[in-house]
Amino acid sequence: MIRYIVAEFAVNVIVVLGHERLYNDMVRRYDKKSGVVVVRVAKSGGAVELNETYVQQAQNYRTKQYFYGDLKNVLSPVSRTLDFKNIKVYRIAERGRL
Repeated sequence: MIRYIVAEFAVNVIVVLGHERLYNDMVRRYDKKSGVVVVRVAKSGGAVELNETYVQQAQNYRTKQYFYGDLKNVLSPVSRTLDFKNIKVYRIAERGRL
């Protein structure tokens, strides 16, 4: 997938963050003749990996908070379902133009 992205977007710099094996693979694949420079950046000491369950729960919480609010601001989204045949659409024209 990375090769496809590099080709499609004409990438000239690839930055690899804290992944030694990926960095070595990219250096082997994109040598200086290819015009792509590969740069390795060390991961910060305070950076931690998040598991997918935690990320999914955080996203669900934020989505729910966006639509329904939180303890301070309670929101009540409403949806209505209508048959398309029961909908009438009107167009209001500008004066002098139809």
